[in-house]
Order: sequence, then C-alpha cells, then structure tokens
Amino acid sequence: GVLFTLSWSSSAHAQTNLLRDPGFEGENYKNVAIDPADENTRFNVPVDWEGWFSLSPHNADWMNIYPNGFPQIGWPRRSGNRAINISRGQATFTVALYHRVTVGTGQNVQGGAWVYSENPAGTARAGIDPNGGTNPYDSDIVWGNWVNGPNSNFFQTTVDATATGDVIT
Repeated sequence: GVLFTLSWSSSAHAQTNLLRDPGFEGENYKNVAIDPADENTRFNVPVDWEGWFSLSPHNADWMNIYPNGFPQIGWPRRSGNRAINISRGQATFTVALYHRVTVGTGQNVQGGAWVYSENPAGTARAGIDPNGGTNPYDSDIVWGNWVNGPNSNFFQTTVDATATGDVIT
C-alpha cells in the first residue's frame, strides 16, 4: 500500500496536502497498459493519478516486465480502507506514479510516500519535478534517497524541493 503526500506550509498556512486522492481511497481506476502477451496483466492507476513503467533493460525473461496495478481492500495499509497494489510475481518491474499540482513559483514543497513491501529487495524513492514535467528520467527532478523496505512492513521515503514554476510533479 502506498500513501503519497505533497504538502506546503508557510507562516500564513498550515501544512496542506496538495494531492487529489493521496491515499487511493477512490474507487475509480484507469488503465495505463495491458501486457500484450497476457491480457490479465493490467497496470491500472487511480483516475487522479498517472502511471509510467519501463520495459528496459530486459536482459532476462523476469526483468522489467509489465506490472499489475489495481485497488486493494483489506490489505496492510497505514490509513483508510484502500491501497494501490503494484506487483508482478517472480519478476522485477520499474514503475512511477505521479501527480501534477498547481503551486506558487518559489514555493517550498515536501513530497513522500509510505510504501509496503512483501519483498526485502523492494526499493522506493520520492521525487519532485519542480518544473512540472512528466519524464521520470528528467535531470531536474529532485530525488530523495532510495529506501529499502523491510520484509512485510511499511517504510517511508521523502523529498523537499522548490517550485520553479506554477506546476510541479
């Protein structure tokens, strides 16, 4: 389960979460991709979010394959009733969930996520594109540290950045 936050605060405002559906409590999901080799493998994300994944490098059958993404109820979560489950048995995958929000130029923001991993090799990190781009390889993205998840437990990743425009990702 993943719970994302993107917040800002100033002397005039309390800390505010800027994301729509930050805990994935919404029931509506949209499809990002279907594995052409297996139509049951579908990468779906909440309607207020976008999803990205990479199929390379792919030097072995188990490397960077299509992920499954779907709403999860009754699964370990930090809060709320739902989570997003992103998985693929016996394989690796590289995914990004992202959200674009409007902020003021020069606004300091903090982003982060609580991630649940059933695999001790699971890693995650939070990033903020201060320019509002959608390419996870953009060199302008401010990335937090990689965090390795303990087996079957939650771990947190965070990052701070300053907006260079009116929209950040």
